[in-house]
Amino acid sequence: MRELIMKIGQADADSLEELLKAVIRRYAEVFPDWEISTISLEKKGDRNKQIDRMIYALEAMKQR
Repeated sequence: MRELIMKIGQADADSLEELLKAVIRRYAEVFPDWEISTISLEKKGDRNKQIDRMIYALEAMKQR
């Protein structure tokens, strides 16, 4: 496990995206009754606008 964590620490942007997708897929397999979501904010962007967009997206998920 330590080796895996070390490799993650050295991963580039493309690899991180691939790793995150793999973790989400695996999580869905291990916990089929749960759905995982990630949230990211651009630090230099308007935080309130970004959060408003997230709230809009979460509200849309409620409609499903």
